[in-house]
Amino acid sequence: MKEWSGTIVTTSYADLDLTQAAAYAPLDRQLLFDIETTGFSPKNCMCYMIGYCYMQDSLWHYRILFNEDGRSEYAMILEFLSILQEYEILIHYNGDQFDIPFLEEKIRQYLSLGLPVDQTSELSRVQSLDLYKIIKPYRQGLMLSNLKLSTLEQSMGFTRSDAYNGGELISVYKQYLIDHSEEAEYHLYRHNYEDILAMIPMLQLLNYTAIFSSIIDNCDIYDLPSSDNRYIAVEYPLPVTLPLPFQLQIRGVQIHYENSRGRILIPVLKAELFYYISNWKDYYYLPLEDTVIHKSVAEFVDTEFKEKAKKNNCYLKKYGDFIPISPGFKNSEYVSIHNIPDTKRTEPPKFYQAAPQSKEYYLELDESLLKDSAFLNAYIQSLLT
Repeated sequence: MKEWSGTIVTTSYADLDLTQAAAYAPLDRQLLFDIETTGFSPKNCMCYMIGYCYMQDSLWHYRILFNEDGRSEYAMILEFLSILQEYEILIHYNGDQFDIPFLEEKIRQYLSLGLPVDQTSELSRVQSLDLYKIIKPYRQGLMLSNLKLSTLEQSMGFTRSDAYNGGELISVYKQYLIDHSEEAEYHLYRHNYEDILAMIPMLQLLNYTAIFSSIIDNCDIYDLPSSDNRYIAVEYPLPVTLPLPFQLQIRGVQIHYENSRGRILIPVLKAELFYYISNWKDYYYLPLEDTVIHKSVAEFVDTEFKEKAKKNNCYLKKYGDFIPISPGFKNSEYVSIHNIPDTKRTEPPKFYQAAPQSKEYYLELDESLLKDSAFLNAYIQSLLT
């Protein structure tokens, strides 16, 4: 088994925002890795390279294990499992789908041959953190053609110098086993080295999880009129720096996150909408006035001017300015708290619709609401989740 190791000297890495990565575990307890194989199936293919990088003494280091003779796979896996004992988290890109199952199957094969694997449980003991799974829920907002690692690398400005992709290197490795060409060895090494080198800036992908859970504070709120529509703009700082812009439109609300700043544009609808009362059986409808009254006072209205309310006419009409809400907001903790009977609390929010069957809900625009950080947090988080 051959190996290469060293310190990663890349000054740009000193400026990376790894806030969220460090929240999982100290950076020096995380191992970033990638493997190279001669094919997809571990039953008839082998692993010829395992590369990993790690932080030590505030510097990034790398080590690459190489099956240079076609017979060192077993020794290479044993060495990797031994190193893994020192770490809490194993980080990779789509490794839950390929790299880890490949190594697990290889371990089973060697055990079935009676070969000892002392640290067999290490792959299941260590926490697996798949950056592909982390970033997948944000795909729509990232506006990328796909989530291939190469696409993310290019978008984030990571430049590669190796001339081959993983598939092309299979034939390079097989030829290397015959002639041990230095040029082929360099290409094999360089590809894996850049794979694990790219994993370091890819840790910034974890920062997107903060935009779902961060507390929104210190907002700048202002009216943004346009020729056709009116918007309420909400701008606020993010607790992290994002490696790529994130843009999304949900129910007409425009969400834009870039670098460490968030901006939400909330459309304002001027219309007549209806608040449909859920306990409509307790009301009477007054056709001439197009309104409803509770049955406790309906006895004072002549029978000819009232009728039992129905689900589709038991409403309160309101003309004014409204903002859209997502279904999640109706079930948010903010709404639950304000629905608790308590004279000290404000009136529970009313959800308006254009028709009883409509799935679009609105809140009446109240300037004081926009100054309530609890409301803003519930409103924006309900959009994102």
